Amino acid sequence: MNKYNLIDEQFLRFSYRDQSLFGCARGSVGEDNVTLLNEHYRSHFSIIEFSNQEWYGGNLEINTNYDNLFFPPEGRNFLEWINVKGNTIRPNNRSALNKIEGEKVLALLRNFHQIYSDQGMTPSIGIVTPFNAQAKFFRDSIVEEYDESTIRDNILIADTAHKFQGDERDIIIFSPVISKGVHNNSGTINFLQRTSNLFNVAVTRARSILWIVGDKSKCIDSGVSYLQNFVEWVEEKKFENIDLPYDGFQSPWE
Repeated sequence: MNKYNLIDEQFLRFSYRDQSLFGCARGSVGEDNVTLLNEHYRSHFSIIEFSNQEWYGGNLEINTNYDNLFFPPEGRNFLEWINVKGNTIRPNNRSALNKIEGEKVLALLRNFHQIYSDQGMTPSIGIVTPFNAQAKFFRDSIVEEYDESTIRDNILIADTAHKFQGDERDIIIFSPVISKGVHNNSGTINFLQRTSNLFNVAVTRARSILWIVGDKSKCIDSGVSYLQNFVEWVEEKKFENIDLPYDGFQSPWE
């Protein structure tokens, strides 16, 4: 609407594309009247601490009960980045799609399902992506590959961050989509730059395991600051340089 001058600038703060409901309310009442609900009980420390530092000024008090979490496959981490050099297209010049990255996500989903099924476990699993076309690719593939009982038992869902707000899964696989074929001044990058709140939603849906499947170098060079910071957070394991609220990474295999 703003593109075609159909809305006054003063009302843009109410745009759901650019502003969360919390952000809108905070802007209306003023910072002095905002109370931060700073106790967090959902996610493993390595997952939530990035959002804590990036968006909450380190003010979250992380009280997650680790007895309720699933552990990653042996020798792997709760938080990982799997680097994939894909190719991003925009079918009909609309939402972004990266099938190479998508196929890697689906292969990872198969591995997770097999590993935990062999142990008699059924963690809930979600695939999150910023783009509708990528989400549809995942949904169509899941319905084609898995029967209804498997989808139901694993509460398996693939969607955009919008649809995941208020939801959570034991395991989240995040697909950023951007790779070769995306220019830094494109609408795709502009969308990501304007929606850091949706990335925050996406990565904090994970309780136990968050694995990102995407092009690290593109995310670093994209001009999307939070993506660059997140790659560095994962690759440099910056969370290990912070005083942990518990005695290190414990797993049944240690």
